[in-house]
Amino acid sequence: MLLTTHILIGGALGQMAGNAPAGFTLGVASHFALDKIPHFDLGIWHKSGKDYNWGAREWVVVGLDIVATIFVLIFLLPKSIEINFLFGALGGVSVDLLDNVPFWKKKFRATGFGKWFSKFHSCSHFKKSEWLMRYKWLALLGQIAIIGLIFGLIKSKI
Repeated sequence: MLLTTHILIGGALGQMAGNAPAGFTLGVASHFALDKIPHFDLGIWHKSGKDYNWGAREWVVVGLDIVATIFVLIFLLPKSIEINFLFGALGGVSVDLLDNVPFWKKKFRATGFGKWFSKFHSCSHFKKSEWLMRYKWLALLGQIAIIGLIFGLIKSKI
């Protein structure tokens, strides 16, 4: 999933939970649940799994994703977002921050916890199919639709 999806859904769950620890926990749980759904992410171009090298394409996608997330959080969501939203959002994105960021993923995965965590994250992820890899832009459009639905829910509830 894109960071935007994990952040918005985790944040919405955190806001609904009403307290920061529960929000963070729900954000983390939502990450694993969302990863079960076939979706567009950086790994969509790579058959080899999670240990691919990031090239210009991956950095551009992450940059656009971060800009989109900041735009939504600052300009489109209501000002009534609480700290619980932020904790839920952090929980929602923490899994990928720990396991996928190229600056530290190898060191993280070299630890006992990191090795277990990365394996659990990988096993909980949907399995790519040739069809999905061929029509990756449809997966991106589907994820944008999910973001739109979640954004609508957040706007109506917060």
